[in-house]
Amino acid sequence: MISMSEVIEKLQNHLKSDFGEGRFARDRRIFVRVGAGSIKEAFRYAVQEMGFDHLGTITGADLGADLEVVYHLVERGRNVLSLSTRVPKEKAVVPDVSDIVPSAAIYEREVRELLGINFEGLQGASLLLLPDGWPDGTYPLRKDQSFGMLKEIKLKKG
Repeated sequence: MISMSEVIEKLQNHLKSDFGEGRFARDRRIFVRVGAGSIKEAFRYAVQEMGFDHLGTITGADLGADLEVVYHLVERGRNVLSLSTRVPKEKAVVPDVSDIVPSAAIYEREVRELLGINFEGLQGASLLLLPDGWPDGTYPLRKDQSFGMLKEIKLKKG
């Protein structure tokens, strides 16, 4: 098992200047933020080189002007690495990682649909959670959206 400090050190050495920050929240929980241009490489390195071979989930958050994507990876049942990046709302694009871990596609589709983060290279454009006819550009988990907007949405019959 790799130590928590080694995880941060290895990612920092591998990514160089695109490494943002690393910290421990509690036992076995590691949080690392990297630049958007290096998120796929950081993900690949964590999975293939450090043994974080289980993708628990991918989450997203609206931080105001930015959106955040967090990949929650598990190292053979031991440490959990939450690997994140931030992108501006108006340019919310990160690379698809489903070619590295195929199960990532379902989580990426969910984050795309609910927050509007586009995963470059992701296949499958149909709606996963929202009803057919949901209007393009309306993302229910963004802070600038409200539940009141649902009254105004007229779903297209398809």
